[in-house]
Amino acid sequence: MPILDYLFVNLYERTTHSKRAKARSLANEGELRRLITDLTAELEQARAAITDFHARVNELQQQVLQQKSLRYADAVVQERQRRERLVSKFREVDYRNELDLKIFNLHSQCNEGGRRVAVLENDLKRCIVMNEELMGRISAGGDRPEEG
Repeated sequence: MPILDYLFVNLYERTTHSKRAKARSLANEGELRRLITDLTAELEQARAAITDFHARVNELQQQVLQQKSLRYADAVVQERQRRERLVSKFREVDYRNELDLKIFNLHSQCNEGGRRVAVLENDLKRCIVMNEELMGRISAGGDRPEEG
């Protein structure tokens, strides 16, 4: 009977050991399922965070593009205004140069007119002198002007 007891005890131990192993396996399986569930939830949260992050990145990219566009538009407007100021200054310089040229031409014409007047005055003085000489001869003796 001791062998029978031994076999019975051995069978009992194997059965309990198997049941314990099965229970541990089921407990581990439950733990694994709970871990998988937790990890799945964390994964979904990470996916949501990544999606939010990508949405925020896209939003920031749009803002950067808008700011670049605004800066470019401002730069274009400033460049246009700068060019308009330069064109205005060049027009003003051209106008001044034109006026200076007209003034110079008027001065030249006045100088030329002054020279003509001086020539005419000299001619007039010679005529007056010749006329006085002629009048002096006529009154002095009734001479006629010399022909010549």
